[in-house]
Amino acid sequence: AALAKLGYRVLVVSNSPRFVKTQVNKVTPYIWRILHRRNFGHDFGAYKDGVRRIPRLGEMEALILMNDSCYGPLYDLAVVEQRAQASDADIWGITDNWWMHFHLQSYFLRIGKRALGSDAFRNFWRAILPYQPRGLVIRNGEIRFTQYLLRRGMIAEVLAAAGASVHTMR
Repeated sequence: AALAKLGYRVLVVSNSPRFVKTQVNKVTPYIWRILHRRNFGHDFGAYKDGVRRIPRLGEMEALILMNDSCYGPLYDLAVVEQRAQASDADIWGITDNWWMHFHLQSYFLRIGKRALGSDAFRNFWRAILPYQPRGLVIRNGEIRFTQYLLRRGMIAEVLAAAGASVHTMR
């Protein structure tokens, strides 16, 4: 509801083994589309399938990838959206992490227009494999996503940084 209120067309990708109609009915007024799939690849498998279903992706102003780790919103999501819009970042997250390599945590990622229209963004999603073990999904999804886009000239920024808030590769 909060994303729809901000003007986003919401695509729900469910990995749930059961697809309960009463639960689907609760979100139906706020969504554009729903996709039910088997749980392979965890969040990044779902993100990949969702990204593939979006027509004219490169023409969009922004895309939010958000998983079910996000409860709330506890605060007005418009404040988060305003901070993201005010940034010059191509990929923007709420928090970062330095495990193995710097990366934006994938529970909430806002992808800007320049990244959405880039070959780098499209190539990342084409190449990602449906890994099952959570550790491989984190390494080859979450960490690789940020690092791959940074190496291709994108700028990453985070709302609540563990280190520096803006990252580029030189």
